Parts: sequence; C-alpha cells; structure tokens
Amino acid sequence: VVSTQSTWGFGSAKGDEVRQHFLETFESNMGVRPKIINIMKINNRTLNNQYEKRKEYQNQKHGRIGSECELYHGTNCNILDDIYTHGLRSPSDYEADNRCPVSGGKGLTTSLCDNRCQYCTKPHKWNHCHMFGLGIYLADQSSKSHRYVTNPIYQDGQLVYKIVKCRVALGSPYLIEGHLNQADALHDVIYPKDISSSIKQLSPQEWVKEDHDSFYVRGLGPMAIPGKSVINSEYIVFCPWQVLPIYEISYTL
Repeated sequence: VVSTQSTWGFGSAKGDEVRQHFLETFESNMGVRPKIINIMKINNRTLNNQYEKRKEYQNQKHGRIGSECELYHGTNCNILDDIYTHGLRSPSDYEADNRCPVSGGKGLTTSLCDNRCQYCTKPHKWNHCHMFGLGIYLADQSSKSHRYVTNPIYQDGQLVYKIVKCRVALGSPYLIEGHLNQADALHDVIYPKDISSSIKQLSPQEWVKEDHDSFYVRGLGPMAIPGKSVINSEYIVFCPWQVLPIYEISYTL
C-alpha cells in the first residue's frame, strides 16, 4: 500500500476551508491559539477504495444514504506514517512492549501488532481509557482531538503538533446522551451493540437490532460527570474502513 502526500497552500479554497474550520473549533480555556504551519493532503488509493466499499455496504444495509462527515483524530505523532499507509485501527486489547521492533519505543499504550507478535502479549486493561469501547475516537472540535496528540515533533526550536482530519462513514450512529453506570462499563466493547444496560440515558434511545454502525456520544457540557460522560461530543467507529485519513494539519501553540 502506497500513500502520497501533497502540501496545500493557504491560498487554495479547500486549504483555506480546512484551516478556518480547525481554528474556529479550537477552544482554549488558557487563551492559547494555534498557528497552522502546514496542511498536507493524504492520498491512498487502497484506503479510499476500502472506504467507498464500506460506505456502499452500509447504504445497502440500511436502504438509504448513511451519515458521513469530516472529523478530527488526535494520536501519537510517531505512528502517523503507519496510519497513512495502513489506515486507522481500533486499539488493541494487548499492550505495546518496548522490546517489540514494530510497537516498542514509540510511547504507545496499546500494540500495533497482530496476535503473532512474540513481544506484545500482555493484556490491555482499563486505566481510565477507552470510555466507550475499543474503537477509533474522533471529534468535531479540533481542540478536543488536540488533547490526545502525543509525542509532538521538535522542529526549528518549537514543538509541532499534528492532527489527522478524516472522512468518516458513520452510517446509522447510535446516540449516547447520558452517564455510564460505572467508569469501565464499556471499555471492552469491540463493535456497536446494545449498551442500554450500562448507561443511564438522559434521553432514552431505542436500540434497533443490527442497525447501528457507530456511536455518537453527545457532549453534556457542565452536566458531564468525570469518567462517566463527556463535556464535548465524540464519535466512535469500530471498523477501520469507516475512516479515511485525508489531511494532516501541523500547528504550533
């Protein structure tokens, strides 16, 4: 799989659109404003084809055009090349081992390897993480995704952060608007399923069997309970082909 990248100038219409949305959705209690230094377009034909096939499958399954949008994803900057080559993946259920030549030494919590790795074998357990399951987490606010950016790059005397903007086929998302019964209640969820027994919904939702492709967790603002609900909204998908990385946004603070 080969991915190619091209830098987009701020003078282009799409480049300006991406830049403006990023800045408008970057909220900071400290008054810190990001400065975008580069926008790079990601082109990976294989990932694009898989994404389109998955979206078509979801549309056929529901008999209608599913929900699709562009969202942000913050992650470890040491694995961006892997993401642009192989795509985003749900977190593993085993930890990264520093001895591993693939997953080690990158500051990862969970492994990039499959179950053939002789090093990454220690089970991953809940540690105030993955509140709504072992899925791919995305946000419509750049500042929310920024909180999950780790290992920024030191360049020209300053730290450079990188966020991935993705096209996401949400399909038929299940709305979560409430508080978990306990903090680790959904940590081990690996696909969209009925979670009504694990959450106290503020607005009860009916689970339609085999009819949901993702979770949409609505932010509760000041009503959020730490560890059991979120202030800002987030989206979780569990199939890697539902997410297509399209832009890398580099910025400083």
